[in-house]
Amino acid sequence: MRRVSVLVMLAPDDPDTDFFRIAVGSDPLLTDQVDLRFAAADTAAPLITDVEVLVAGGVSSELVRIAVNLKWISFWSAGMESKATPEILDRNIMLTNASGVHGPNISEHVLAMMLMFTRRMHLHIRSQAEGKWQRTFTSQSGSGTADELTGKTLGIVGLGRIGEALLKRAKAFDMRVVATKRDTSQLHNPMLAPDTLY
Repeated sequence: MRRVSVLVMLAPDDPDTDFFRIAVGSDPLLTDQVDLRFAAADTAAPLITDVEVLVAGGVSSELVRIAVNLKWISFWSAGMESKATPEILDRNIMLTNASGVHGPNISEHVLAMMLMFTRRMHLHIRSQAEGKWQRTFTSQSGSGTADELTGKTLGIVGLGRIGEALLKRAKAFDMRVVATKRDTSQLHNPMLAPDTLY
């Protein structure tokens, strides 16, 4: 059985290669059918000539030119604006991206920051580091105590995958969500809509 050659654009000793090694190594079918290789971008030229699948954050025109058997490039980023180069498009190489993969982690980070500032954790941490236990802090609103997300309005500019993941989490806190989207008819999850969409 012919094996498919896959090059992941990471140095062989990069810790992120473990994800790929485990994914392929844990499935006997993939182990038998995939020739998995790793190389940093600056050392990839000798390995890429017969590669059929490339997994990368980006790829130079020179590497695309010498990868004569290349059929598929899977980018691990979401944005494709600068990635679909004429060299790739002229050869009809299949392109995929990682759209949506960052939704959970980035939206959780944003929510963590919202909670941190609403609950004034940044001030409590500083107070603790100074050996104090200050219970109230003056704020622009005049309130000295922590606030809540419940009932607050969240604005999301650009309701893409990350925005939708944040919307879902904000709704769990009973927040009102106002959002913008270039094409309001194209929601990734039509069952999950903001209170107002512009």
